[in-house]
Formats: sequence, structure tokens, C-alpha cells
Amino acid sequence: MTEFPTTTADRAEPNGSRAAGSGGVLLGEPPAAPSAASPAPSRSGPSGTVVSGATPASPWRKVALFSVIALLVGVGIGFVVGLPGKNSIADQRDTARASVTQLTKDLATANSSLSASQADLVTANAKSAQLTKDLSSSAADLTAANGELASTKTNLDHAVTVKDACLAASTAGVDLVAQWENLWLDFDNYLGTNYGSAAEAQMISHLDEQVQKMDAQHVEMDRLAGICVAG
Repeated sequence: MTEFPTTTADRAEPNGSRAAGSGGVLLGEPPAAPSAASPAPSRSGPSGTVVSGATPASPWRKVALFSVIALLVGVGIGFVVGLPGKNSIADQRDTARASVTQLTKDLATANSSLSASQADLVTANAKSAQLTKDLSSSAADLTAANGELASTKTNLDHAVTVKDACLAASTAGVDLVAQWENLWLDFDNYLGTNYGSAAEAQMISHLDEQVQKMDAQHVEMDRLAGICVAG
């Protein structure tokens, strides 16, 4: 326990008593109230000189006062030092919340776009299926049209053949009629020749050739006429 410095006159006796009129006190004893007969208490200064008129204070009060001041200063410093960190954490938390909110909005937008794309894909698939069906139907129609065209071409070719046959038969008939006329003229000439003469023999040979030619032409005309009539 620390004692306040005192003069020799103020020191206590070994048995704990105080010298009369000294004004000194022992630690642990409450100071005596000053009286008109006794001088004012005194304490020594830093150089050992006695200072009169001052009442010594308990050292525990100073320790408690300094402890409270130090505690308040420490709390203030800690608050000041920790405040920027708290503000920074709050800012980071607000930023994170804003990022999460924006991310949620972006995800909702992406999901909406994905749903729209899926709907468009379903529509496109339906259109593609319908187009495939239409193309298949068109291909069948085209095949049928090609068949009809081939049949029409065949019919046209046949019609051309029939037409040609009809024209050829008609031409052969006209020519055959002309040959019959010539044959009758040649036959008249034959009747005018002398019997057994060279002119008679020549006319007979000419008439035979003309009759054979007319017979062959008549057969061809009948064939062409048959094609023309059948067509």
C-alpha cells in the first residue's frame, strides 16, 4: 500500500499513535476533522516540502477515475475504428442483395425468353410437320400428274400415229383411184393393139405391173385405214 510522504514530525509512532499537533495520518485511518486549536493538515510536495491546507485524497479514487477514462477512450476508439468496417460490411450486404435481386430478375427474363423460344420451337415443329405433309401430298400429286402426262403423251403419240395413218390411207386411196383411172386408159390402149403383136405384149406386161402395184397399195391403204378407224 502506498503512503503519502510526510515529514519526520508527521510520522506516526511505532505503536500507531500520532504526535500531538503533527497533523500526519496513517493510511487506513480516516483523517481527523480540523479544529480551531489544531493546525491544518499538511502534506509534502514533490521536493519533500510540506504543503499546508490540502486534504489528501484516496489513491483508489484516482485509479478508478483513470480506469473509467481509459475504458471510455478505448470504447470510443473501438467504435470509431470499427465504424468504417461496419459501414463497409453494410454496403457489401446491400450490394449483394441488389446483385441477387438483379440476378433473380435476369433469371426470370431468361426463363420467359426460354419459354417463348420453346413455344416458337413447338410452332415451328408443327409448321415443319405440316409442310412435310404438304410436300408429301404434293409429291404424290406430282407423281400422279407425271403419270397422267405420260399417259397423255402416249395418247398424243398414238393420236399422231392415227392421224398420220389416216392421212396416209387417204393419200393412198386418192392415188389408188388415180391408178384405177390410168388402168382403164391403159386397158383401152390394150384393146386397140393388134392381137399377137409386140405392142399387145408390152401393154399386157404394163397392165400386169400396174395391177400388182395397185394391189399392194390397196393392202397398205386397208392397214392404214384400220389404224385410223381404231384410233
